[in-house]
Amino acid sequence: MPRSQFLSPSHPDPASSAPEVYELSAAHPPGESEGALPLARKHVVRRISEARQALYRFEAMERTNRWSGHLLTFGQYVIGGVLASSFVQQALTPAAVGFLGVLVLLASLIKQQFHPDVRASQAAQTVSKLRALIRYAEDRVAELTTTDQASSADYHALVRKVSEESIRIEAREDNEGGNDSRAARDKESP
Repeated sequence: MPRSQFLSPSHPDPASSAPEVYELSAAHPPGESEGALPLARKHVVRRISEARQALYRFEAMERTNRWSGHLLTFGQYVIGGVLASSFVQQALTPAAVGFLGVLVLLASLIKQQFHPDVRASQAAQTVSKLRALIRYAEDRVAELTTTDQASSADYHALVRKVSEESIRIEAREDNEGGNDSRAARDKESP
């Protein structure tokens, strides 16, 4: 008997911070206990939701760092270039010139210390990997739900794959300087 089961998020808005909840309902295969397969499916769905939450977090991180990098570059080069002009230095009061000089210095120091352009690039790579992982997991769930031969072992193998990849991605993020975001996330969890 073919299964009619599809993953459909109840929160389709990607800007929503609410975790996606997928609807799953199908008959269990012969020889499989009635509770094992739905439990295994729920576990897969939970892991996909966790990966999607990480995806949203890294998308926000990438966007924030990209804009920060642009603003700091503007402050460093454009304002610095304007200050290098003797016409502007003569037209402005010494206090205004000093203030703009401090802005250029701060932009330079912040950019040198935090490297928002590098962090944006790392976050973009992580976003790409998370999208691929989520796409793979959702495709595999769709494949498993349309076959009569799927078992809870198939779902558990998928859970292991998603979990291992998520751990690798988080470990890479921790090693590349994202320890502050990991520490903040750990403080929020109970």
